[in-house]
Amino acid sequence: EGDKLFKDGDFATAITKYEAACELLQPKNQAKVMAQIAQAHAKSNQHDQAVSVYQKAIQLDPENAALKKGLASFYMEQKKYEEALNLYTQDASGGAADQALLELGKQLAAEGNSEVAQLALEKAVETNPQHAEAHYELDSLYYFDKSNDERAKQLLSKYMEIGEDKAHLDNSK
Repeated sequence: EGDKLFKDGDFATAITKYEAACELLQPKNQAKVMAQIAQAHAKSNQHDQAVSVYQKAIQLDPENAALKKGLASFYMEQKKYEEALNLYTQDASGGAADQALLELGKQLAAEGNSEVAQLALEKAVETNPQHAEAHYELDSLYYFDKSNDERAKQLLSKYMEIGEDKAHLDNSK
């Protein structure tokens, strides 16, 4: 019933139905329904409630990556980029965090969102200053955007030191 109401745009009644459904479920299973509640709040422009419900859902099921991705997507829509990027590094360390940020940066660049891609890749480089691929991808963004030639040169120099991909090294030369 909640899903049908949500699809019909009756978000307030959908929230009521979802909340009633939550009472019937075990806490870990409530997390998925809470994600729907958060989305309904978001669609109703109740942004603080959406964040609060997403956070409660993540607390109930901290291993559920889809919940964190949902909240990160919400933050991206709200142009709260730092909060979104922090979710990508929250439970990861070292290689996992910088690799997640690299993948996000590449995805955003492919979608044409180079400004936020640069933020993600800068955070990847900050998280792991030896991550060669992050340096290369970030350098490419700065180089092609012509937005920061000095930073592009720094990144290129660092990639030349630490990079191992022959094609990227040849391209960098």
